[in-house]
Amino acid sequence: MAIPFIGKDFTFTQPDGSALNVRGWGNQYHAVFEALNGFTLVRDPGNWFYQYANVSPDGDELIPTGGTPGMVNPRSLGLQPGIRPSEAAVKTRRSIRTAVWDFQMGTAPS
Repeated sequence: MAIPFIGKDFTFTQPDGSALNVRGWGNQYHAVFEALNGFTLVRDPGNWFYQYANVSPDGDELIPTGGTPGMVNPRSLGLQPGIRPSEAAVKTRRSIRTAVWDFQMGTAPS
């Protein structure tokens, strides 16, 4: 069973050891995190830093902008607070992750 969290505060550690205070919504299948200023964050797969996020051109995923919280004003990147991927993409990813989890746990329907 997914354990949801709604507006829960977390402290993440960036690769350089600095602390990043965030607020998150979701569960273990899908979650979105924001800096405390309300701007959405995503981890950059190239350097593992959490960066301000934008939505991909197709609207299906969050992509890093290169702007690191505390170093860049997200408005200077043309961002708005609360950016999210499309709900259809979120539902699809959630379904896939749930199915994979069920398969790994041996609870998938046969």
